Amino acid sequence: MVARKYAQDYEVITQNDERGREKTELAYRGDYYAVRFNKGNLSNYRKLTQLVTFLTLVLHIGAGFINNAGMRQFYIALPYVTAFLPLFFLAAGTIALPMGHQSYRRNQIALSFNRIRKSSLALFFLFFLCALGNTGFILFAGPSNNPRLETLFIAFETCAAIAIGWLTIFQREINIQINSTK
Repeated sequence: MVARKYAQDYEVITQNDERGREKTELAYRGDYYAVRFNKGNLSNYRKLTQLVTFLTLVLHIGAGFINNAGMRQFYIALPYVTAFLPLFFLAAGTIALPMGHQSYRRNQIALSFNRIRKSSLALFFLFFLCALGNTGFILFAGPSNNPRLETLFIAFETCAAIAIGWLTIFQREINIQINSTK
């Protein structure tokens, strides 16, 4: 079923079939959107987003497996764990990206392109917060028993932040405009 947010874009049509039974269908009556890329196309964007999502997932989970003392601090562990929610939405938006070139409905745009844009901004902020918190832990908490693990954690989170930041910059090349109206 269609979410309530997009219910005004759809109309329920009831028809009688040849056997006399009542049949209901949804017909889209909302605006259609066109997606234009300044550089590249939808296929390249889809591949790039899938690659960055996978790379980010591997780096972020890999950073969690590092047994560093900084991850035992609340101000580092909280952004680390919170980052899984926008990471889930990034993956969901990547999966929901349309395959073909056509006019897109409002829910297709919101559940793919807009979701990727919002979740990548949140992920960049959370990854940066993790790396910054761990850097502060190294500087102010005193000597750690293994500073290499702290540095490795910072490197993983920084690489994930750079990948997401690059995706965020690439999203500026996408223009979403109303193609036709109701």
